[in-house]
Amino acid sequence: MLALGAIPVSFLHVVFFMLSHPERTGGAETLWSTGIIAAHLGLMAVMTVLGLTAKCTNINGAAARIISTAIVPLILAVGIAVAVIDQLVTPNITPYLVACTIAAVVFITPPFLTISAYAAALLVFFITLGFVQPDEAVLLSNRVNGFTFTGIGIVLSLVLWGKHTTMIDQQSQITRQTEELRVKNEQLENLASFDPLTGLYNRRKFDKLLEHQFSCCSPEENFSLIILDLDRFKTVNDRWGHIIGDRVLAETAQLLRDQAADGEIFARWGGEEFILALPGFSEQETASYAERLRRAIEAHSFARGSEASGITVTASFGAVVFQCCSGLTLDEIIRQADHSLYQAKNLGRNRVVSASAEPASFLPN
Repeated sequence: MLALGAIPVSFLHVVFFMLSHPERTGGAETLWSTGIIAAHLGLMAVMTVLGLTAKCTNINGAAARIISTAIVPLILAVGIAVAVIDQLVTPNITPYLVACTIAAVVFITPPFLTISAYAAALLVFFITLGFVQPDEAVLLSNRVNGFTFTGIGIVLSLVLWGKHTTMIDQQSQITRQTEELRVKNEQLENLASFDPLTGLYNRRKFDKLLEHQFSCCSPEENFSLIILDLDRFKTVNDRWGHIIGDRVLAETAQLLRDQAADGEIFARWGGEEFILALPGFSEQETASYAERLRRAIEAHSFARGSEASGITVTASFGAVVFQCCSGLTLDEIIRQADHSLYQAKNLGRNRVVSASAEPASFLPN
């Protein structure tokens, strides 16, 4: 875009000089006018090629930097050419000052390339100026001023490069800190939502998901809750230690994942208790599903690959099925599922007790 933006400026120069000097009668003034027009026409041609190439191919990265780097010596060359041509009619070298300033301010180039380009430009300026400026005093003044203009351009370019690299470093640091913050937020979210031992949802997250599912179910839709408790789990901890006990809990969680039904959410409810929510299940389907889980746990050989290989564990299940239009609160429903679990324990453990939800006032305390 910067390359294309230079085209109208050069075009206005060409038009202005052609209108101001329509007749070519020879002499220094005609040569000066023709030279200025030729310099700007050349700049227009190169800028058009570079600008259209960059725009049509949508280049970026290294290619964009190469084009940007190529434009800097081009601008300096045009500034030298116009300043040298101006010596035919005036000792003014302002075009070289403008070129040095534009090249430094508009284009960001690395220090090595900046110093190389400006050093080469100064050398060319010194040499070519001697061919067109016969006055020794003017020549010396212009060469000294050219050295000053070159120094100004280098200083400006280096200062802007320093600010550019500082900005890039700051952006990289911000990006890195943002990524670190994202990772930490994910870790905090995991800590707030998942049980670290089993990898299942914790009670806090389960409550939120259950409330959401409960609020979204249709009034006539069935909804089931299952609470399971590993039987006599304290014996496992006492006999094999808490490390083996933790392994049993983790493997139980994996069994729940392996047997998971569509739309089911499950969590570690606390200790050796787990809870499951099943949308759309009838009482019979809920009891069958819980029975399948019970058999999977009973048949599983826990803590395999350790000195405690072959541990068997059973679980008791309490299930409750209700309709979303029942008017029961979630606390009441969970209380009824817990009551069914209490019945399963009293009936000898390792079994499923399932029931339809009833008003909470009919349940024993």
